[in-house]
Amino acid sequence: MKLSDLLVSDVIASDLAFTSEEITVSSTATNNLPNLVVEDATSPTQGVLGGTFEVSWTVSNNTDVDAIASWYDYVYLSDDEIYDSTDAYIIAQWTGNNTPLPAGDNYTVTRNITLPGNGETGSQYLLFIADRYNYQEETDETDNVTAVAIEIE
Repeated sequence: MKLSDLLVSDVIASDLAFTSEEITVSSTATNNLPNLVVEDATSPTQGVLGGTFEVSWTVSNNTDVDAIASWYDYVYLSDDEIYDSTDAYIIAQWTGNNTPLPAGDNYTVTRNITLPGNGETGSQYLLFIADRYNYQEETDETDNVTAVAIEIE
């Protein structure tokens, strides 16, 4: 008997006795999930601590499956291109007006943001994050961040 021939109701842990040669696993590479990606983000190349300026970002659903949940996009100020808990929160944008997001479609958000007044100066990054808290299950949760370099004065 092969493991694939067993029904869940037939399996009791103590009854399983088979060799590795008898185990057959088949998998179909179908993904029934969307994938959200920040494909474009813009901001000025320079900013001032406490200053306000306009930014925009575009989130695309680059699969053939609709994204049916609603989520928040976030913008953070960071020392590097990778989001972590030390990054400074700037804004959150509810996406309810843009969802569900059909397969292959996108939306663009334009907002004025204000940099923190007590941060560090020098080379920084604005991180644009789609679905920060993973409300929408996706095929790839690792590609939701885009970093844009900004010089803070």
